[in-house]
Amino acid sequence: TGKGFYKYDGSEWTNYNKSNTSAMPNNYYYTVYAAPDNTTYLGNWGSGFIKVKGDNFRNFNTTNTGMSGIQINPNFLVITGFGIDSKNNLWVLNYGAVDKKTLSMLTPDSVWYHFSIPAAANLYIEQNFGLVIDQYDTKWFYSLDPSRTGLFFFNENKTYDNPNDDYSGYITTASGLNSNSVSSIVADQRGDIWVGTNLGVNIITNTETLLSPDPQVRITSVFSLRQQTINCMAVDPLNQKWVGTNQGLLLVNSDGTSLLAAYNTKNSPLLSDQIRSIAIDKNNGVVYVGTDAGLTSFKTSAINPVDSFGELFMYPSPFVLKNGENRMTIDGLIKNTDIKILSISGKLISKFSSPGGRVAYWDGRDSDGSLVSSGVYIVVAYDKDGNNVASGKIAVLNNR
Repeated sequence: TGKGFYKYDGSEWTNYNKSNTSAMPNNYYYTVYAAPDNTTYLGNWGSGFIKVKGDNFRNFNTTNTGMSGIQINPNFLVITGFGIDSKNNLWVLNYGAVDKKTLSMLTPDSVWYHFSIPAAANLYIEQNFGLVIDQYDTKWFYSLDPSRTGLFFFNENKTYDNPNDDYSGYITTASGLNSNSVSSIVADQRGDIWVGTNLGVNIITNTETLLSPDPQVRITSVFSLRQQTINCMAVDPLNQKWVGTNQGLLLVNSDGTSLLAAYNTKNSPLLSDQIRSIAIDKNNGVVYVGTDAGLTSFKTSAINPVDSFGELFMYPSPFVLKNGENRMTIDGLIKNTDIKILSISGKLISKFSSPGGRVAYWDGRDSDGSLVSSGVYIVVAYDKDGNNVASGKIAVLNNR
């Protein structure tokens, strides 16, 4: 049973359920996916899925999609994952398809295609979860079915009607996974696939080579997350990974070599140490963390960069130095910006790079590590080639 689903607009929550929304078949919603075009897809436990675009609701089930449900009841259709590929096709993951067509695709022209996974060896497999689509349009998901526990990948090779050129694979501990008990998959900004298990995290780094008749899988293990039970993961705009475990929330750097932060109920507002889900608002730098006790949000500096320079925003203004314990925010940056701090006469005071997103910080120190004197300073931001430049001024007060 369920309560329908909820929408949060930044200040208020709205509950949609069978009693107030006639388009909903029932209240049993299991998963949610927010597409790049602001369409929302919600997977139902037994009745397919619903598409929400503004105030428009549309149901998809076995009668209008061509999908089949589980073996004991082919009309009982459970959708556990969604994704959009580079052609703007919607991909849907079936919990268990009696016709063994685990993945289905809906084109922008509203045509359905259904795909069997060659690596599934024509087995009926249930408990499919965690659909992710990488930069090569390869679909990744995992199964908890005892007959085929592990990680699958599939690529239709851009031919929807020809199964003979499909690529697929089945990855297990025999291939290098820490465990066949997979619990989470994410694709990062480099195109690497991070795989969370009950024994830590693996990274698959050669995803482009998997699209061949004899794929060679390269798998490494993340040392900083060794032996952790991973429940969920998410990637922020700085390519950092937020990892949910049974002991709290972990933040690691882009390649997993460093543990940047560890949050739990004792040192943060988390409502439980058992993290169930993570979602990131990349335009505002908000990380939402779901637990059995409720939802907590973290405001971070990991925000999507702007496409091109406009006005730089620097605050606080004036920037008051307090023994170097505070910092000035520089907002409005493009991806991977370099920054120079200059005196009003043009002398170079400091030079550094942004973390990679929309904001960067200056601690008020010069290149020698000393706090600067009071005065007006020029901030210059530019890309790696020096073709795009923005600048602004900030007043600094040194009260040390």
